[in-house]
Amino acid sequence: MKKRRGRGVGRIIEVHIAELSDRWEGLAELEGGKVHVPNTFVGDRVRARVISRRGPMRRALREEILEASPLRVEPPCEVADRCGGCPLMALAPETQRRLKVDRLRGALLGAGLAPEVVEAAMLEPLGDERVLGYRSKALFPVARREDGRLIAGLYEPHSHDLVPIESCPVQGPIVNRILPSLIDLLRDERVAPWEEASESGTLRWLLLRESFAAEEALVGLVTAGDLPEGLGERVAELHPSIAGVLEVRNEDAGNRAVTDDVRLLAGRDHLIESVAGVETRVTLTGFSQVNPGVASLLVAEVMEALQPAAGEGTLLDVYAGAAPFGLALAGHFGAVLAIEADPVAAEAARAAAQAAGLTRFEVSTGRAEDALALIPSDDQAPPAAAIVDPPRKGLVPEALTALVATGVGRIALVSCAPVALARDLAELNARGYRLERLRPVELFPQTHHLEVVATLVREDVPPSR
Repeated sequence: MKKRRGRGVGRIIEVHIAELSDRWEGLAELEGGKVHVPNTFVGDRVRARVISRRGPMRRALREEILEASPLRVEPPCEVADRCGGCPLMALAPETQRRLKVDRLRGALLGAGLAPEVVEAAMLEPLGDERVLGYRSKALFPVARREDGRLIAGLYEPHSHDLVPIESCPVQGPIVNRILPSLIDLLRDERVAPWEEASESGTLRWLLLRESFAAEEALVGLVTAGDLPEGLGERVAELHPSIAGVLEVRNEDAGNRAVTDDVRLLAGRDHLIESVAGVETRVTLTGFSQVNPGVASLLVAEVMEALQPAAGEGTLLDVYAGAAPFGLALAGHFGAVLAIEADPVAAEAARAAAQAAGLTRFEVSTGRAEDALALIPSDDQAPPAAAIVDPPRKGLVPEALTALVATGVGRIALVSCAPVALARDLAELNARGYRLERLRPVELFPQTHHLEVVATLVREDVPPSR
């Protein structure tokens, strides 16, 4: 029985969640349409308040769980029900993995891949037991509380209401040690949070990165105005694990935090992290995996996927970032060509290769489609293998075409977006590459993201044994 109190926005409803949407929000039937309710799961019966309506589709925020889904567990965070950062935290880790793999399977079948091909390729998920304290990167927007005090945290779903956070269970230990004292210092220094409505204030986000191997951190202050003189040095003195303090200037409208305008305020501008036994250089704004422990398992899976192609041939590392994959696999191939558009990450890859004494490790700075197009087509000696780790949107068509044109024998396609992955696999299959294996990797516990390593082999290359 659904409870009705008016028909518009603000109305209170009682619904039973029957399925999850593409965005992992609970979906319930309501008067011939659907209502989306974040922070709910299949089997929940909830009371919710409608916040928007478009035709038969409504969106509502949960106000009370009237009957809990049997899937629910007690989340290990006191703000899990309000914070939008960990939408799956109220599910057991094994349930999270099962649902994410089911979503991956559905995306692959929806893209037209044959069920027997998907099932033959699918392997058991990889992960480790650490489902908390695994993240090495944190990005917290800041705001002004009603009493005027600065707070940092994460937004509630579908709102601009900031949930204050001074310790987060999924963040690493150093970030959690630094954050409370950093917030206190910013309050004492009277650093004003940026207010979008009035376009006034200074500080927009706190960006923190830590190295689990070195037990050090970088602190980034994302600003739209001038900081107090000498603040960087005072931040650096907060904790001995702070290796560097940087300012990221961002006066652009919108929700993109990082820009290229980065200035070192104190200490140094990078950390050293160890992934699969290889030291990599991590910068504040460059790309690197946020779960270093499981990233080592990810590298091992890529290595196993490409091992049949190992030898004197060339390995392509496309969308390389700081090249953790290419650096780890360099000893198994004759040469490595890493391709990365971000100049900061590309320089970090060069520095790491030089430090490791890798003389046949080349880094090309530029777009993947442009760099791949420069590789000469050679039917006699095409690249032996490629690691391709594109952004969440997947391969742009020009990059996919250029990759296929190289004639590369084996591809390890790494993705955290099942729909984009499924689209790219279907297209590569149509261009003459067969799917050999699929390995889900639980890199982001408590969230709906799932990393996947898909191995493809050119049709005229014999299957591995």
